[in-house]
Amino acid sequence: TTLRREIQEGRTLEEMEFHWIDPECDAVLQAGGDENEAEKRLSIAGICCDPENLAAIKAALSPMEWEADAPYCTFQIPYQGGSLTGRFFLNEAALSKFPLSWVREFVRRLPELDRRGRTFLAAQAGLGTEGLSLEWFAVHPDRTMRLCYIRGQDQQMVLFDRDFSLCSEDRQPALTRPEGGAFLAFVLLEAPAWDPDQFRRDLRDLYGIPCLTEAEESEDGGSTLTFEVSGMLAAVCLYPFPVPHGEAEENAAHNYLWPEAAESAARHRGQLLVTVLPREESVREAAILQVKLVCAACRQRGTLGVYANGTVYQPEFYLNAAQPMEDGELPLLDLVWMGLYRREEGLCGYTDGLAAFGKEEIEVLDTQAAPGDLHSFLLDLASYVLEEDVTFHDGETIGFTEGQYLSISRSAGVWHDGMTLKIPYPEEP
Repeated sequence: TTLRREIQEGRTLEEMEFHWIDPECDAVLQAGGDENEAEKRLSIAGICCDPENLAAIKAALSPMEWEADAPYCTFQIPYQGGSLTGRFFLNEAALSKFPLSWVREFVRRLPELDRRGRTFLAAQAGLGTEGLSLEWFAVHPDRTMRLCYIRGQDQQMVLFDRDFSLCSEDRQPALTRPEGGAFLAFVLLEAPAWDPDQFRRDLRDLYGIPCLTEAEESEDGGSTLTFEVSGMLAAVCLYPFPVPHGEAEENAAHNYLWPEAAESAARHRGQLLVTVLPREESVREAAILQVKLVCAACRQRGTLGVYANGTVYQPEFYLNAAQPMEDGELPLLDLVWMGLYRREEGLCGYTDGLAAFGKEEIEVLDTQAAPGDLHSFLLDLASYVLEEDVTFHDGETIGFTEGQYLSISRSAGVWHDGMTLKIPYPEEP
């Protein structure tokens, strides 16, 4: 009835589409009381193109290349003696509804946004600007923007609101702090099969943890075992295929304690995902439960390694490192990997695993320390953070001996993406 009337009135297609089928819901929409009105109008905007305004928008952008509706509009524009990739997350029809004045203002202010983005990264993220290049920008349907900066293999985003103001710090992806509370590990299996009944027996016999639920089979040959332990949610899932994209093999190469890690990881044909969510329980208890589940899973036939914390552990190492649980202590070596690597300026180290506890990862850069000393230093730092539930902040100091003051700085990660805490290696080990 509504459509018949609007056809007779000569309404446009977009006006005809601005309705809900249900009369009562439509009445609310027409009266301006529907909270989904903006989303409705955005969807409708992508139907019919305004060719005049689209041509004017393209003229304002002066694109050298233009790829439309794939599914977005991607293009190259001239910028500071070169070219810059841009993207509107819209098709041409929706883009043609953008205010021309806003697009012109964006083009005019792009160098300014670039400078402010670099300043922000230098001041707030500690990146510095040397070697930093603006690689691409993107404009969202609500006209918020993101600028992407590249240096080497590192990528950082800076977000701007539709009025060209810098988004608040808590909305910047590079500056977000880890929430923690979820633990994850993959037990690598030589064959894409496991014995859930054996896992339940091992969990009961080793740790006195009952698991009364049955594993649910999936169509691809996998299975999932989900159960509760003291209010925490635990799951063990068989995926009958290797970890995709060679990820496990690549990360296995980070294990300097196990030269055969990558070779062993390359043989896996299945994986057991082990995860724990603490719910109302403490993160510490969830971490201990996670290690117990992984240890029980390691008793499966054909276990090749444990992929966790950015590396692959030797199963025997993982089981031995779990022994502190018998004395009520955290099995720290199973929960946090102390990584080491060398670059021209010296030996560097990092933690991988603190984020699961809601803590930021730590990096120690460019030291002249012996590998064993740097590993011990990282272990002491991680132990202090977790055992004392400490949260470090930018500008604070820490010391392990009287009169020792090691400055703590928070900046963009060198090994990790996002932000990390940088702590210098002490002159006296």
